[in-house]
Amino acid sequence: MSRLKILLGVAISVALVVYLFRSVDFAALGRQLRATHWGWAAVATLLAPAGIWARAVRWRYLFPPRSDPPGLVPATMIGYMANNVLPLRAGEFVRVYVVARRWRAAGAGPGGRGHGFWTTLATLVVERMLDSLFIVAMLAGLVLVIPVPAVLQWAAAGLLTIDLLGIAVLVGLAVAPGPCQRLIARLLGRWPALRARAHR
Repeated sequence: MSRLKILLGVAISVALVVYLFRSVDFAALGRQLRATHWGWAAVATLLAPAGIWARAVRWRYLFPPRSDPPGLVPATMIGYMANNVLPLRAGEFVRVYVVARRWRAAGAGPGGRGHGFWTTLATLVVERMLDSLFIVAMLAGLVLVIPVPAVLQWAAAGLLTIDLLGIAVLVGLAVAPGPCQRLIARLLGRWPALRARAHR
């Protein structure tokens, strides 16, 4: 990396920090810091890396057998950082990009170098779906024991139905990959540009 790029990155970082601090109420910040329980803050700080590591390990098990995607822990950290500054949890796609790029560079992606991105993106879809299913199941359980408005009950039922359908699709892909691949190929045949992109 050239010195000019390093200086440009530092300048942009300093400018963003100055811009962000302009909107900070330092008096309120001082009050919050004085009220902070620093013991618990230290415990949370020490446990945070362990949580990121555990999430990366869980992510590893969603990849195909005998694959070795590199840099899952750093990519997870980068994704968390990006979520703090990007809208709509775009950091999730950032970590997919980071892993796919390193994986393609290593030439270890299943089916060739070009499939690293789609394989990694598929693991993100599965991960988000499983997380959503767990959260919706908890919400459905709470609905049974805590009185909530009818609209929330219907929302929980609808989300649970969507998650179960998604899980059924994933199970179908795992149990009968051949017919599912033919169906996907037939659907992609209607959009040649998308099909070409998927086979890069």
